[in-house]
Amino acid sequence: MCKRPANRLHRLHRPLSRSIRVDTKAKVNFTLLCYSDSLLMTPQHSITNEKMTLFTSGTDGMDVNFAQTGFHRGEGIQVAASIQNRSSCDIKPKYCLYLKYSYFAKRKRKVETKDILKGHLQVRLSPGPSPSLPPSVHPKQQSHQGRV
Repeated sequence: MCKRPANRLHRLHRPLSRSIRVDTKAKVNFTLLCYSDSLLMTPQHSITNEKMTLFTSGTDGMDVNFAQTGFHRGEGIQVAASIQNRSSCDIKPKYCLYLKYSYFAKRKRKVETKDILKGHLQVRLSPGPSPSLPPSVHPKQQSHQGRV
């Protein structure tokens, strides 16, 4: 555990021995964040809208909330997602939570992804307007807020 809130820079040395070529050494600098970093505990929020063009028309929107940014190994992940179907056909949502590694060296980038959780919902979302008011609002308040 880090006692300072600052990041630490680490260096990894690895000799590369190959049978045909000359042996070389690889050096990599990397930064580790402290577990006490307060940014890892802040919630994440993302909104996306996608326009449908092939065989249908309209848009689909998704609003996703994570309780925190960083997670420990074995810790449960709570995700809240709200999906708005404004297209002309039913949709069946699929989801994939993956881990992404990006390696940068000598002006090159290597990206690896690992699927953590993948699946689809058993419910089909039919087209139509999504409710704009929370379910806890009283009916009298709904009629006043719904007027234009």
